[in-house]
Amino acid sequence: MNIKEKVEELLRLRSQIEEIENTIKPVEEKKRALQSEIIADMKEQDFKSIKTDIATVSVKIKKTMNITDEKMVIAGLKEKGLNDYIVEAIDKELWKGFSAEAIKQNMPVMGTEIRETEFISVLKNKSNTSNASEENND
Repeated sequence: MNIKEKVEELLRLRSQIEEIENTIKPVEEKKRALQSEIIADMKEQDFKSIKTDIATVSVKIKKTMNITDEKMVIAGLKEKGLNDYIVEAIDKELWKGFSAEAIKQNMPVMGTEIRETEFISVLKNKSNTSNASEENND
């Protein structure tokens, strides 16, 4: 397979993936809606579970704790001696912007190294001519 054939196959695969994803989305939405309806019906009838000839359905409640005030949580954990749950960390989103700018400016940052990753980018041509272009990284 030459490079043109490989690029064409890559574009076909991308197209197939997009078609599959577009087919799955409405099915997932329908599934979520149906699950919500079943839960509402079960609550209305005050059922915790229902057994049919093909399945047993149970309504479960999962509780999760979301942090609304990180400083208050940290202070509370420290007060209780639970320091193992506190980690000093770099904000990953802010780091992306900073590190890109540091690379552009050739600014060294202690404790880091620059890694290069090789990738290809394929942009589908508007005409039938065959030109490879570097733009996206798939």
